[in-house]
Amino acid sequence: MGRREGRSCKGIVVRALLSFAALLLPQMVHAECPPPKNPPTGDQFYYCFDATKIIPQPIIDPARGPYVVVEVELNGHKLPALLDTGAGISVVDSSVANEIGLKASGSNQLTAIDGRKTQAPEAPIDQLVIGGFARKGGAVVITDLRSMSQIARQPFAMIVGADVLSQVALAVNRDNQTVIVMPSNAHVSDTSQVGPLRLQQPDNMFMTEMSIGGRARTVRLDTGADDELILLDKRWTDIVPSNARTTTMVGVGTAGMFIKPLVRLANVKIGGQPINDSLATQTSSAVSTGGSDGVVGMGILSLFNLFLNPQTGVLVLTQPQKLGPPRRETMVGILGPPTDEGINVIHVMAHSPAEAAGLKAGDRICTVDGEKVRAAWEGTPKNDWMTGPAGKTVVLGRCGGGDVRVTLQPFY
Repeated sequence: MGRREGRSCKGIVVRALLSFAALLLPQMVHAECPPPKNPPTGDQFYYCFDATKIIPQPIIDPARGPYVVVEVELNGHKLPALLDTGAGISVVDSSVANEIGLKASGSNQLTAIDGRKTQAPEAPIDQLVIGGFARKGGAVVITDLRSMSQIARQPFAMIVGADVLSQVALAVNRDNQTVIVMPSNAHVSDTSQVGPLRLQQPDNMFMTEMSIGGRARTVRLDTGADDELILLDKRWTDIVPSNARTTTMVGVGTAGMFIKPLVRLANVKIGGQPINDSLATQTSSAVSTGGSDGVVGMGILSLFNLFLNPQTGVLVLTQPQKLGPPRRETMVGILGPPTDEGINVIHVMAHSPAEAAGLKAGDRICTVDGEKVRAAWEGTPKNDWMTGPAGKTVVLGRCGGGDVRVTLQPFY
């Protein structure tokens, strides 16, 4: 669909050391984006780079979630945007689109991670800027992103999809929580940690390889999924041991929320890096995953510094110098963020202590052991009350009156 025009850049070298060290940027002349001889029409586009702005950009609210959310500029308006390799086309929240004057001129089909399909309006854009990268022309889909953004806990008003990300290289540094968008001729100087990455059509799917239970598996790489692993339902029985304990989890996509099974898998590796155990969910075979076994998401990818260059087929994962916090695993089984009005329970996990105690989706919990729930608990040790220790009993006060006693236990 797109055309790559304008001045090219000299090669950019990423040196992959233990700490995913520096970018080596050659001296390059500042280049504007001159229009091509034949300007794009419809949803066509062209792009270029301003070398003076190829610098690290801060990830927004990295302590609140695993995603890569950065500030972009769309038609001159600054917006927080999720960089999502799993989205085939870029998306703008409908209320934001109205505010900045985007005008729909057609429609496009969106496929959620659970396979549900929806039609959404599509609008042409003038320019999208991410750091030193500028795309002129093209189109975005317009849909309501509010529920997806709220559950992600890293607010965003736009999704930058594979229609853009397939044309660039990305370096994500978890030590300083930054990302650099680079030309596709960027490469790594240390090839000892390079893994495979390829684009598969349709929708510019990012594909790689990993090992699950000692067997090689092909997976789609999705930076817009907070899951660790998502397995296709038709691959589930082949990969998941028959005696594995399962529960349920809530997912959210452009088509809304959905319920999915959750299981723990052992002996997982990606790019030569061991993950040990990993939590896997399930998705419908109706989802386009390029014939793969499933999807690897940010639950795993956020553990590493990343270099992605789909144009040259390179994926590099290195251990950060500063290890992230351990996985927070609930021993209660209620899902829902704390607010000043209480915990709004959006899902009760199957076979959990919460389910055994009679809690249900739609319940609202105002106190935990007599203390009023606060929104400020999010991301703090105050919100770790549900992670243990095993055997402890907590008293949850319903907002409408009455207490529920729940004894914490591992259940999956």
